[in-house]
Amino acid sequence: MAQGLPQLKTAMDEFNNDAQLRFALAGLYVIDGLTGEAVFEQNAYTGLAPASTEKIVTAATALDVLGKDFTYETKFGIISTPGGKSLYIQASGDPTLGSWRWDNTKEEVVLAAIKMR
Repeated sequence: MAQGLPQLKTAMDEFNNDAQLRFALAGLYVIDGLTGEAVFEQNAYTGLAPASTEKIVTAATALDVLGKDFTYETKFGIISTPGGKSLYIQASGDPTLGSWRWDNTKEEVVLAAIKMR
């Protein structure tokens, strides 16, 4: 184990045993910056919902990179194909397109908004 990693394991053990976190699941994956090899991991391959602080960092990065006036634009159209007509979707990475979490982005609402002729 690399220098300092026993302290990391001890710190993670203390963190995991904190009574306030008895229902929490934490993950950590540390790599050696020179070799790229994993030197410490806990739940490294477990899918975890991002913490609120991670969401803040992501939002701040998006604001900085995309700007305050950025909006996603997903375009829809009908194109002719050998088998007839097909729906064409030009995606933009819109994280709210078709989300079941909000009434105005549920699948049936999104599909109803697409005017197919």
